[in-house]
Amino acid sequence: MAIRLELHTEDPEEIAFIQRYWATDEDGAFIEKVNELVPFREITQGGAIAAFVRQRCTAYDQNQPCKTCGAPIEISSRSEFRKQPPVRAFAMCKACQQAALALRQEQEIAAAAELAVRLAEYAEALNDQTCDYRALGDDLALVVLALEAAITPRLTTGTFSVKDCEALCAGDAGPYVQRLLEAGVLMERPLEAEAGTYYLKDDSLWIRRAQAVYALAPDPNLGSANSVLEVVSNRELTDGHALAQLWLDYAVQDVMHYFMSECHTYNHELSAEELLDIQSSFRSALGTYSVAQLWSVAWRVVRDAASLANRTYYNREKAAATLPGKVRRHMEKVDREAAPLRAWARREEHPAGTLGMVFWELFEIDENTTGADALLMFSRIGLQAEVPACEAALLAPATELMQAAVAENRVPEILLEFAALIGGGVSVPEAIRSIRENHPALGGK
Repeated sequence: MAIRLELHTEDPEEIAFIQRYWATDEDGAFIEKVNELVPFREITQGGAIAAFVRQRCTAYDQNQPCKTCGAPIEISSRSEFRKQPPVRAFAMCKACQQAALALRQEQEIAAAAELAVRLAEYAEALNDQTCDYRALGDDLALVVLALEAAITPRLTTGTFSVKDCEALCAGDAGPYVQRLLEAGVLMERPLEAEAGTYYLKDDSLWIRRAQAVYALAPDPNLGSANSVLEVVSNRELTDGHALAQLWLDYAVQDVMHYFMSECHTYNHELSAEELLDIQSSFRSALGTYSVAQLWSVAWRVVRDAASLANRTYYNREKAAATLPGKVRRHMEKVDREAAPLRAWARREEHPAGTLGMVFWELFEIDENTTGADALLMFSRIGLQAEVPACEAALLAPATELMQAAVAENRVPEILLEFAALIGGGVSVPEAIRSIRENHPALGGK
């Protein structure tokens, strides 16, 4: 018999009944059907037999050896019995299961202890992290201001996750948080994250970024977080190139968020490579056109693809694959024919985000500002930054000269001479130097 029985009753009738239940022929088929075994005592339904037998007997299927120790596997009903031994053992007996469970629990406890040690070390190392906010780039400063508006007051008083930053921009705020993290503006708070955020893999500490908890890194020279925000808010913006790139990053994300919502409406699924191609086309177009104008392009090409999907020999997948080419060709046609582009209004469910608000407050640019105007404005910021430096170099000598001229009552004479030198092509510093040399009473040597 392929089934070994371990009886827990001494009642002869029960033993006979159990043996009838498990009895098989030479081919491994059960000799009696379950419904032929009833009635037996109080059992009148076949469905109650298996429970009755389990209480009075433990059955082992000798055709199912344990993959660990080779002992037969315990079975609880006929449906678990195998007529023939398997080619390869795949199950474990209860003893081996319990041993494996104990070992797994032991390993989990050891891994948890190791993770706790590594996390404590990692958190201690992060405690030394600081940030010099006076040296922060202009683009990162704007992101800090936008983040503060998105999660106030948590940026200065507590911790937050990427999910908390949804109001920062249209679409995914993760890339902006990552920028601040890489620049040292934000620091991780591993001991405050939920369980499972950090884990060990290949003896290294890994993190699930979506669950990570962050805080604003301190500035050792500024003290409180409010002082940090005051410095960031009151800084003079001089890096027009960095600001222009941040605007393009924000603008293309604004366009792509609208584009993806349209694709979702028509069930267009695109690969990562196709999305990068489309994003590149939109970013290039944002050097000329506004975000609102490119929304109209997104609207048109997505609907063209949806219409194409209904044609013979096409489907949704093939139609979606045409979108990168449609965007590129549409923009080429607009550029070539100088055709006007309509501007779409911002949808209520598609807010500009706090970063968009910062751009408006500081530069009065938004989705309706053409790329040409925005980039021209940012280019002037770089030029304006050079003027104060030149003026600072001239401030002291020019002030000294005019004060001496006033003291000598010779202001008109000095101004006329200065104008003549400038008119003759002499630079301002050279003109000041020449006047002082020609008039020793004014401080010349």
